[in-house]
Amino acid sequence: MSSDDTASRLSGKLLQGWCMLDKSCEKCFTPIMRDKEKKEYCCGCQEFLNQKPIEKKPEPKLVVEEVPPQIRIAPSNAAFKIEKCIEKYADELMAIESIDDAFRTVELIEKLSNIRKNLA
Repeated sequence: MSSDDTASRLSGKLLQGWCMLDKSCEKCFTPIMRDKEKKEYCCGCQEFLNQKPIEKKPEPKLVVEEVPPQIRIAPSNAAFKIEKCIEKYADELMAIESIDDAFRTVELIEKLSNIRKNLA
């Protein structure tokens, strides 16, 4: 699971109208998403929480340059949770041996930073 794939999945869910919650996955620290049916989902683990895991399907790559203003985000601690994810990926960056993986991680950090900026 690459961090770029996780960012693409997060972005895709936001664009589909999912809500980013103010809590993160206990396994991978990725922000938890909630769909329109109120089911919680981790884009990092690619599974719904408190339910039987779903079959993992590859999702199309999505490049998000700017977060549209109509995206619904749970307001209370979303920026804090995104900041924690940024810190986690920044810490992991030091241990990455592959230059390609390092570039993908930096891109993820940039995408998360842009999302965080748009929360303010």
